[in-house]
Amino acid sequence: MGIESALGEGYLTTRLDKLINWGRANA
Repeated sequence: MGIESALGEGYLTTRLDKLINWGRANA
């Protein structure tokens, strides 16, 4: 459970970083 949550958080943060970078590039 701990590993799954850690992977989930890393996945979400990675997606957020990509969305933020994409938004800045297209701002």
